[in-house]
Amino acid sequence: MGLTALAASLTPPPRPVQRNPAATGPAPTPEAVEPQPASAPRTVSARLSETGRPRTVNARTGDTIELDVSGSTPDTVVIDDLAVSEPVDPDSPAQVEIYADMPGSYPVLLLDSGRRIGAVRITRSS
Repeated sequence: MGLTALAASLTPPPRPVQRNPAATGPAPTPEAVEPQPASAPRTVSARLSETGRPRTVNARTGDTIELDVSGSTPDTVVIDDLAVSEPVDPDSPAQVEIYADMPGSYPVLLLDSGRRIGAVRITRSS
């Protein structure tokens, strides 16, 4: 025990840890960072018409797209790559609902007349 006391008296005291002289006060604690939520899904509604100019409807993956398509003669609205086929006539517009899950650009056509009345463009949500 005497040896331990002698060794302790001969050992220099530990040096204090030097801090940045520019820092004032205690070291800041890191703040919790909330993850940014992905874009919230939304409903994108649009009207397309045989008599109007072709229109592009823009959506993001996860969105729901609602199209109201009118025509002056009986026909069928098709969006081939999205497996959409709905009848349309002057008294009954086609109501099309699409879940946007595949990015790309898809033409909206009237089958019998062969007319392109618009397009649906789906981009990846961020």
